[in-house]
Amino acid sequence: MWRYEVKFIVDPPRRPLLDAWLVETASLRRHHPTRDVHSLYYDTPDMRGGIENLIGLPDRRKTRLRWYSAAPDAAVTLEVKERQGRLGRKRTARLDSPSGEIDPFSRLEPANADIELVEDAPLFPKLKITYRRDYLQWDAGIRVTVDRELRYANPATPSVRPVTDPSHAIVEVKFPPELKDRAHDLVAEIPFYPLRHSKYLRGLDLTGRAIYA
Repeated sequence: MWRYEVKFIVDPPRRPLLDAWLVETASLRRHHPTRDVHSLYYDTPDMRGGIENLIGLPDRRKTRLRWYSAAPDAAVTLEVKERQGRLGRKRTARLDSPSGEIDPFSRLEPANADIELVEDAPLFPKLKITYRRDYLQWDAGIRVTVDRELRYANPATPSVRPVTDPSHAIVEVKFPPELKDRAHDLVAEIPFYPLRHSKYLRGLDLTGRAIYA
């Protein structure tokens, strides 16, 4: 399903404003229990995905593995996120191997013939991101997530301590095209300005591998 994703970045001085908005917006309801999200992002050797993101290419995609527990037997899902202009969608396939068996140095092999990974280049692990996510819902079909405690690590150097990013909480409002007008009402109430933001590019920068177009 194609949907819009509108992002808001909250720095530490404005965290109380975020907390107040979450409490005072009575129509926001918890949609799923809070949980830790673990993602391993893949890219081509020449960082094609990162460069396309940086320059704002309207049609692009990114590939990652995702799981929701630090336990080594956590189920892992392959996710391919595609963008066409401002709309995006996510295609997924469950892997047979648990999180503890992920090789942080190996090329990603297709787990499902229905998911095309990338046109003509191999994909390798480039960045591990972990954060705590709150799941909320505002009206049917309009969802809000709040990500905090972001940590970034280079999978090629597992002995190096992950970089903690205390300066950001990320709020995302997600909704299908048919609810665009209704979602505008919620977005207008959020006391922050929407911004383009990429956890992937942010993490590469904080781990000393910033991309320049």
